[in-house]
Amino acid sequence: MKISQKFPQFEKEKALIIVAGRLETDFHIAFGGEITKVASFKITKPRYSDREGFVARASGGKAVSGGPSYSIDKEKINSDFLKVFKEKIKPFSQDKKIGRVYLFAESHVVNEIQKFLPVNLKNKIKEVVRGNYSKNHLFDLLEIISAKRS
Repeated sequence: MKISQKFPQFEKEKALIIVAGRLETDFHIAFGGEITKVASFKITKPRYSDREGFVARASGGKAVSGGPSYSIDKEKINSDFLKVFKEKIKPFSQDKKIGRVYLFAESHVVNEIQKFLPVNLKNKIKEVVRGNYSKNHLFDLLEIISAKRS
C-alpha cells in the first residue's frame, strides 16, 4: 500500500512495524513510500462447553476445590503465543536492511515481546506504543509514528 505523503516515507532504511495483541500479531515492512503486511499469526483460544474445561484439585483423595481452567488456559495461550512469535520474528532478524523497529502492543504483553526479540532488532526499537492497535488502520499507526518523530 502506498504511504500518504503526510507520513514518513522510510526512504533510507526499512522499518519493521509490529502490531501485537494477546492472541495475534501482524508484521509490516515500510520502505520506499510503501507499507506491506509481510507476516501474521493468530492463536486460537480454546472453547469449552459446560464442564469440559473444568479442573478439580484433590488432596488426600478428596476433592478440595474445583473450577474452570482459565488460569491454565492463559498460561498455555501465552506459551503458544511466544513460541509462534519467536518463529515468526526470526526472518526479520536476518534482514540487514531493517533500521527501525516500532512496537505497538497491549500493555500486558509488551515486556514479554521485547524479551523475545532478537538482540539486533531490540537495539533498533525506536518507539514502543502501549495499547490495543490490532484493529487500527496502518495510517493510524503511521500517524502515531509521525507524531512521535517530530
